[in-house]
Amino acid sequence: VEAWCRRFNRAQAQAAQWVQHQLSDPESSADLVELWGPAFEAMDRQQKEDFLGAYEFVEEVKQQFAAELAELESGSPRREE
Repeated sequence: VEAWCRRFNRAQAQAAQWVQHQLSDPESSADLVELWGPAFEAMDRQQKEDFLGAYEFVEEVKQQFAAELAELESGSPRREE
């Protein structure tokens, strides 16, 4: 469990850093409004950070831990070779 907590904390920190970069760059911000639409545009800065942070965290976890997640979904333990 401790190892997973460290992994998730690292993924969350990476996601938060990426979100800060996106929101501080005017061109990226405009792209995000284009991508997510008027609901995103109407959000205040904190709401945007929360929304994007959650989205980026989930995407980061999916990308980094795809094999482990598939193993957990299947219920079969991964064999170490």
